[in-house]
Amino acid sequence: MKKILENEFKAYGELSKEDITRGLDYFAYKSYKKNDILIEPGKVCDWMAFVCSGIVRIYYISSK
Repeated sequence: MKKILENEFKAYGELSKEDITRGLDYFAYKSYKKNDILIEPGKVCDWMAFVCSGIVRIYYISSK
């Protein structure tokens, strides 16, 4: 996973190895199975995800 992220960081411009290492420290690897729910309805999402493989469906329910 870290190699994939490192390549993504490099795609956005010149970064030093130190900057890349520092950026990678903010990520943790998590694996999910098909149909897993990443965040329960009514909860506030306070994190971001980077998908290395597969697909994620994202939606929200409007209160209007």
